[in-house]
Amino acid sequence: MTPPPMQQPSQPYYNGAPNFNRPPYPGQNPASASGFSAYGNEPYTPDKNITEKFFRYDNRLNRKRYILRGLALVGIYLVASLILGTIGMMIDEMFGTLLIWLLGLAIMVPSIMLLIRRLHDLNRPGWWAIGNFIPVLNIALSIYVLFIPGTPGPNQYGPDPLSVTN
Repeated sequence: MTPPPMQQPSQPYYNGAPNFNRPPYPGQNPASASGFSAYGNEPYTPDKNITEKFFRYDNRLNRKRYILRGLALVGIYLVASLILGTIGMMIDEMFGTLLIWLLGLAIMVPSIMLLIRRLHDLNRPGWWAIGNFIPVLNIALSIYVLFIPGTPGPNQYGPDPLSVTN
């Protein structure tokens, strides 16, 4: 008598261990819970320079870093708008207003990049950042990204940013 054939799971291994009915993380897309993530064994690498901190959208950002970098952008905006507004108002009132508007647009780009990375930490797609431009929805989105903890462990957008040991 021959033994019955072994049952083969659809996704046999995750990081060298059997992957039988591994449940998804809370909020994780069940399709990405199969364990075959490109970020399974990679550690999180913290951002090293200004470009990586503010102009990157392909990674994750935890709540603390999101809040601190957002406060840094607000501080930069306040100081720069005071300086540019004063200089612009000396020349012409309309010119000063234009400079402050252009500064606001320039600060909006890194703000959206930070929001996209924070959404990635929550295992949500970056296009949810469009909700920031819709009244009332922007309040709900702000509360969501500020108070909901990120996905534990790696998700489809990268390794866990809290896995860094500083």
